Amino acid sequence: MRVIDTVNNCDTTYCKTITTNCFKSSCIWKDKKPDFKVIDSCLGNNAVFIGYVLFRGNTNSTYTYQWTVNNVPDTKYKGNSLYSYITKNGTYTVCVRVKDTANNCDTTFCETFKITCLQACDWKSQKPKFEFSDSCFKSSAKIFAHLTFNGKYNTKYAYKWSINQNQTNSTSPYVVETFSKNGYYTFCVNVYDSVNNCDTNFCETIQIKCLSGCDWKSMKPNFYLTDSCNAKSLHSGIFFNGKSRTDLQYTWRLNGKVFNYNDNIVSQTISSNGGYTVCVTVYDSSKNCDTTFCESIKINCFKACNWKDRKPDLSVIDTCGRNINALSGIIYFNGKYRSDYIYKWTVNNTTLNYTGPSMYHNLNKNGTYFVCVNIKDTANNCDTTICKTVQVNCITSCNWKDRKAKLEVWDTCRNTCKEVFNRIDGWITFNNKVNTSYKYTWRINGTIVQKDWAFLLNPVSQNGKYTVCLTVHDTINNCDTSFCETVYMNCIQKCNWSRNMPKLYLKDSCSKNFTKIIGEVDFKECRKSSYLYKWTVNGTRLNYTGPAMLYDLKKNGTYTVCINVYDSVNRCDTTICDTLQVKCPTLGIGKSFQAIKTIIVYPNPTQGEIKFEWNGGAAKYQLSNQLGQILMEGEVNETVNVLNLKGYKPGVYGLRIIENNQVYVKSILLLE
Repeated sequence: MRVIDTVNNCDTTYCKTITTNCFKSSCIWKDKKPDFKVIDSCLGNNAVFIGYVLFRGNTNSTYTYQWTVNNVPDTKYKGNSLYSYITKNGTYTVCVRVKDTANNCDTTFCETFKITCLQACDWKSQKPKFEFSDSCFKSSAKIFAHLTFNGKYNTKYAYKWSINQNQTNSTSPYVVETFSKNGYYTFCVNVYDSVNNCDTNFCETIQIKCLSGCDWKSMKPNFYLTDSCNAKSLHSGIFFNGKSRTDLQYTWRLNGKVFNYNDNIVSQTISSNGGYTVCVTVYDSSKNCDTTFCESIKINCFKACNWKDRKPDLSVIDTCGRNINALSGIIYFNGKYRSDYIYKWTVNNTTLNYTGPSMYHNLNKNGTYFVCVNIKDTANNCDTTICKTVQVNCITSCNWKDRKAKLEVWDTCRNTCKEVFNRIDGWITFNNKVNTSYKYTWRINGTIVQKDWAFLLNPVSQNGKYTVCLTVHDTINNCDTSFCETVYMNCIQKCNWSRNMPKLYLKDSCSKNFTKIIGEVDFKECRKSSYLYKWTVNGTRLNYTGPAMLYDLKKNGTYTVCINVYDSVNRCDTTICDTLQVKCPTLGIGKSFQAIKTIIVYPNPTQGEIKFEWNGGAAKYQLSNQLGQILMEGEVNETVNVLNLKGYKPGVYGLRIIENNQVYVKSILLLE
């Protein structure tokens, strides 16, 4: 505080520090046990993000939520869940900002996804054609460029035209532009399909050279071309009116390939005999015009190869007789391999990957095949090409009709204690037999679900219409065919927890070495192998995933035990809870007690392996069948005991624990 005495014109200041601690501390979000999850799902030409955030397994209506996708707010969804559509492939970051208005604090959760499932347009199948026409006048040239699909204009697409990277005003399938100078002009058009949300670009370059400008004839050009075998080079130059013109620009080409810029006199190294054409394009930038001069020369001063004296012998045969459809080729010189040559093989003008004196090329149909091999002698720097024509008619084509194919598809639903599965099954036979030499590809609603097996076993999760298609490939004759059937699935049952009502059993075990809560869930009809379990005690998640659990006690009191049961086949769950009051003498109340001795067995029912725990003292165990025959026996471990029932017949077995002549029994159900 500052005090001013206006009469005496003086002042002073007093200060004091105080600490405030009456405000609430910031939120501890970790203690609220947030559960944030986002999944992506593709639907035809769209994809959707489905997200939610929970705290302690529940929604919290006192919080506010702000969802964003790639930093763009989604104003439609302001609660704890999100359902957002996207239309393009790419990388997306989904975030939710949660604000606790009561404590005035917030936090943000994010996940990143890469979407690749949206189908792009198949531009190639639409047969695009980019065409030009030009019209030249004395001082200008007019270019008409247009783009068609399947021979027609497609007005449903959006078009953006550019010339030499400069945008035009045209938004139609064609553009008309006028030019006043000769030169090269690149036309590009971006085509956008708004229905399938994809685009592509087409570009072509056209040269305008019809506009009048330079009078090259009056400049008396002098173009020459000579060879020098000693230097292994070509020499060329051009003069105008007997002089070099440094104000002009020059572009030199040898057999079509550019090798020099901006010199009116050039030299180029050569390495073999043959015909050579040298051209120079001269450009006058002041008048914006150009012209081209060319000369050809034949070189024969290099030492040439004499291929005839080497007696080349090219042999090409088909190998259909071995059930392998292919061409085999080999070439000899004077009856021997020449590994020092370089070879280039082609079949019907298609280059193969073989660079040696032999090749092997697979065939898939009969016909005429033109086989060539180019041989290069690197020592003498010369080459030659030898060709041979082969007629192939030994390949047997497929006749699927005579094979009497039969495709069968059906639905299979099992929802009992012994079996839980919902599938679409199928198989195919040829002449009433399964052919294992074919390759098979199964598709359901267009998606590949199984390969290389004539039988289909495909799980499904919901009723509906399914189109099942099978592509069969005959690898020997290299041909294939496809078969399709439609099946209507309506046998999948929804969850009915009231019918198979789960019941939770709880008790405490109080002993010096075993002070625990023992929990087990049972069902009115049966315990299905498709069930998954989550246990919590006073809101704390346990590591037990079976129908039974043990919880270590630290103190007496009231304990709330909950179990969540999830049916993984029908994708539904239920949660039941119960409260247990614990008063164990070993935890500080009373002086004497009688411990409850219990056998915990899980999983039960089982399809093979079981685990059991015993809270008593030293004991022995026996496993017997319904006839009383002892199948296994041994000492009981202090921790977890494991028994493997695989190999025994399905049915009911008895597990007996023997302690001081006292017998404790637990029944075990073994499934198929």
